[in-house]
Amino acid sequence: MKHLFKQPNCRNLPLILVVLFALPVLQIHGQSIRKGPYLIYPGNPSQMTLLWQTHQSETCRIAWGTTAQYLDGSDIPSESGTGTDEHQYIYTLINLTPNTNYFYHIICGSDTSHSFFHSAVPETAKHLKFLVYGDTRSHPEDMNTVTHRMLLEMESDTSFRSFLIHTGDFNSNDYESSWDNQFFNRSYSNNLAVQSEMPVMGVRGNHEGSATRYNKYWPFPHPGSGDFYSFDYGPVHIAVVDEYVDFSAGSEQLLWLENDLAESTKPWKFICLHEPGYTDESYHNDNTDVQDYIQPLCLQYNVKVVFGGHNHYYAHCLVDGVHHLTLGGGGAPLYAVHHIGEGLILSVSTFHFAEVSIDNDSIFIRIVRPDGSVVDSISLVNNVDIINPLHKSNDIKIYVQGKVLFVSGLKTESDMSVTDMNGKVYYSGMIQAGQSQLNIKNFPSGIYLVSIKGDKATNQKVMVY
Repeated sequence: MKHLFKQPNCRNLPLILVVLFALPVLQIHGQSIRKGPYLIYPGNPSQMTLLWQTHQSETCRIAWGTTAQYLDGSDIPSESGTGTDEHQYIYTLINLTPNTNYFYHIICGSDTSHSFFHSAVPETAKHLKFLVYGDTRSHPEDMNTVTHRMLLEMESDTSFRSFLIHTGDFNSNDYESSWDNQFFNRSYSNNLAVQSEMPVMGVRGNHEGSATRYNKYWPFPHPGSGDFYSFDYGPVHIAVVDEYVDFSAGSEQLLWLENDLAESTKPWKFICLHEPGYTDESYHNDNTDVQDYIQPLCLQYNVKVVFGGHNHYYAHCLVDGVHHLTLGGGGAPLYAVHHIGEGLILSVSTFHFAEVSIDNDSIFIRIVRPDGSVVDSISLVNNVDIINPLHKSNDIKIYVQGKVLFVSGLKTESDMSVTDMNGKVYYSGMIQAGQSQLNIKNFPSGIYLVSIKGDKATNQKVMVY
């Protein structure tokens, strides 16, 4: 699938550059570059780390700048390791101006790679947007449809050109051939474009195994003996948990995590891990260690959202005010959902990714399919849930039995609407006080949002089978 790339602010560029950047951003002219280029955020708004790998020793040149003339700097980086499956290059750009577009090109042998990225927002920023997905393994062609939608969203709103969180299981295993043929496969331009345009900040999944090559290709700054780490980016602090290293009471990792969360002064804190503590248990069950050891820290240190993967579908659980999102629809074979699990609000078997938007003390999360339709939306204001997902009045009960929607607990006649998750209205009208029924035999199976306005307002989601 072609990357429908549109360079922002291209009106001021020479015509030849406009033509260049209307094409897929990565143009492979030879066979020298094996993986990348791709990006890692080193935790400093004035820096960005670029990585790539070649098939054999090459003299590589890199140049960068705030225009596509690459006038800010250039260098000839050295290889980090030689021999079969090595020939890796890791180069950190420094003295970048925060919140600025930077163009770069890399020339290695017969290959020339052009791309750009947006440097991190200042540490004092109050506004931020970023993306989250996971479980990209096994089928890079399906991953390519997900990243295509990411690119379209980034073109529509350039604020999303910040960073991308990966919730683990990049490939089906940690073999070199899997990294070649799956995550870094040169045949899928959308995947390569996303990797070259924004830093990917990942977590180790069970398919990363011993993580030998995972650590080689993703050398995140680990403070301990496992693959756990954290980073700040503008108004957010993100702690990444390695579930394949001990994180029980008294462990090095749990002590680090508590101290890490306690010391952070960022207004929004997130945890990223692979196996969710709360999910739709249709395939993999809840990780009880997350419930026992991570959930209490979420409550103590005001972590409102935990990103996970592992199950190849979307699931949203709300437990004691903490939103646990299973974001396992990045390209791996989808699993069926049976809508069972503690705190489960919604589960849908679909490819997807999350858009996270922060505006001062409010946050809005959308779950988006490759076709652009919205699976779910979540709003938090001052760390208090509103509207979506569930905003329940304890007096109003809404449920489905068979092909009938029941509403009880209304004290007065009220307005009610029923819409699907794409916003299509299936019912709009008045509903009586007491207990009322709505015939839904013509409603297709799926998730519906029931909104009631009146003496007791509520928004609740129901499943129609």
